[in-house]
Amino acid sequence: ISACLVGSEMCIRDSSKTVSALAAAVIDGSAVFPRDASVARGLRTVIERGLARAPEARYPSMDALIEALERQRQRPKRILTGALVVAAAVGGAGAAWAAGEPGANCSEVGSAAEEVWSPSRDAEMIAAFENTGLPFARAEGRRLGDALQAYVAKWKGAREQACEATYVLQQRSPELHDLEVACLDRSLADVAARVDVYIDANNTIVERAARLAAALPDIEQCSRADKLMAQTPAPNDEAEASLSTEVNAAANRANALVSADRFDAARELLTPLEPRVETSAHAPTQAAWFASSSIHYLSTGNVEQFRTQARKAFHAAVASGADEIAGRVATRLAGDARISEDGRAARDWASTALSLARRQGGNVAIEIRALNVLAQVEVIDGNDAEGEALFERALRIASEQGLDAVYTTVLSDSAAVYFARGDTERAVSLYERARERTIEDRGLEHSSVFHETVNLGMALYVSGQTERGEALLREGVAGQEALYGPKYFKLVYPLRVLADAHVQRSEHDEAVALKRRMLDIQAATYGLDSSQVASVRASYAASLADLGRGDEVSKQVELASIGARNTLEPGSWELAHRLVVLATAQVEASPAQARALAIEVQEILDTAKGSAGSPYNLANTYWSLILLFNALEEPERAVATGAAVVLVMDNAPKFNQGQRALILMEYARALEKNDRLDEAMKLAREAVTLLREDGDLRPVNLQEAEAWVREHGG
Repeated sequence: ISACLVGSEMCIRDSSKTVSALAAAVIDGSAVFPRDASVARGLRTVIERGLARAPEARYPSMDALIEALERQRQRPKRILTGALVVAAAVGGAGAAWAAGEPGANCSEVGSAAEEVWSPSRDAEMIAAFENTGLPFARAEGRRLGDALQAYVAKWKGAREQACEATYVLQQRSPELHDLEVACLDRSLADVAARVDVYIDANNTIVERAARLAAALPDIEQCSRADKLMAQTPAPNDEAEASLSTEVNAAANRANALVSADRFDAARELLTPLEPRVETSAHAPTQAAWFASSSIHYLSTGNVEQFRTQARKAFHAAVASGADEIAGRVATRLAGDARISEDGRAARDWASTALSLARRQGGNVAIEIRALNVLAQVEVIDGNDAEGEALFERALRIASEQGLDAVYTTVLSDSAAVYFARGDTERAVSLYERARERTIEDRGLEHSSVFHETVNLGMALYVSGQTERGEALLREGVAGQEALYGPKYFKLVYPLRVLADAHVQRSEHDEAVALKRRMLDIQAATYGLDSSQVASVRASYAASLADLGRGDEVSKQVELASIGARNTLEPGSWELAHRLVVLATAQVEASPAQARALAIEVQEILDTAKGSAGSPYNLANTYWSLILLFNALEEPERAVATGAAVVLVMDNAPKFNQGQRALILMEYARALEKNDRLDEAMKLAREAVTLLREDGDLRPVNLQEAEAWVREHGG
């Protein structure tokens, strides 16, 4: 399809060119606009966009191109002395070509950004935010709108600067100009996809507005000549070019949908492209699709698929010079490894991400995430000074960049890792800072405040400040319920702690009711076959066992066992931990099944893979296993497990001493049942000393330990 613009006397300098040849010229970057064409600035912008080498930077369809031309026709214009627009609709993408070079007028080359974000779109987004009914919606909409307006201004400036540097000051080559413009246009296309989702805002978008504002593409990366030149060029093959266009558009849209928790819609965009992507020879196309697919799997809890797709994305990104994609994927893999207690992999991926950030000349988002993971690993390994320094470095960068939401995330993550290690005093202090900072930045009604309230309440509860902790937990739950209703997925976390509080008080009916509610929430959020449902189901079975509801216990254990085996890595610590909970629930209802599960757990923990978790999590699993074998009258297995857990604790720096005392007491009971009373008394006395020196959450633990020592002649 071709058309000559009004006033052109020389539409095609080489009349032998066909439409296909002209479209090919666009793809290989040889199609440029005539320097000597006297064209209105707005019209020049339309034509130059049509000439963009990157498919995603051109008009998405012929209709869009015609609409842009029509808008220019209705404006005051100068006479054209010579120009041609050839539009080729290939795979939904428009293309434009003309012989010659761009002119020197650069004042309107950035006008494409105005179609992405404008006062009318800002008003539309604010209205959508307010329609959610959330009390903080307008403030968050204004925050995100201001960030988008600043982005548009910066993008326009970069686009004009690229034009002036090339065609006015002649400081760079047209080839480099085209690469920079293509990079800028890819960034703008990414933002355009995000804006389309933001304007259709839901509660999740409103809640995450601050983080979304901080996560807009880094325009400065497009000015790095060395990086631009190192990237794999656009494909010459027509089919590959069409696939590249489709993949980039789908990936941008899917990523934005995932940020809104609209997972099904994201998957519908990505799935049809998978067979063609798998066989594609164009690494950037594969990197974009696999990266987007991995985000989707991570967000929906499919860890194994996430790891597979993320590694493919990483290798394709490195192969094509797409350092930003590679860096972001590396941070996600680092975070996954940290959660999976694979410290070595977490270090490797986080260090790789930092290297990629440096190679980009600095990438704040990647750097903060990588530092955060490295800090967590150092703390888990007992290297407090190194971990604290890394946390402070991440916080400093976030503060310097004005990334308030990121700052509180790092604070909260640091609190969580200290809490997991048993340093509840430091965890409480950090959670208090995070909550105060969130209130200061977001106001008292924001959901993030309730999230930090829950975190603080949990830490206080576990630290022994049960009354204040439980009060804050209930405050956080009430706030989240008021905002999002009774099936809000984040309610599971505080409900779990409140359920445990009821268990501690032997209020088993209340605990069962809360865990049933947790199960319903997880099933509604992630589906019945998810790992989240399997986890809650195991806990639910344990509380049913406390009420003696054996038939129901067996049913839930069977379902949870199937779910765990289908969603967790075979032979992993995570699977062992899940199975020991299920075995404990079955002790009364089905001792034989409980024994079989317990032996399977012991066999998993005896392998290198099964013992690869953090010392703190492994110790908890071993502790549960000792309790289980003691209850099943398997003292020899209980003793073997006790010996293993002592080694784990001895190799764990700064292991929580109250927890150590309780584990030693259970090990002592196992030894006593094996007629090894002297060894048992030694461990029991050590446990009593630890409980006296370091205190414990429940005074009854010390009383029981002292009573056991007296009863056995101590």
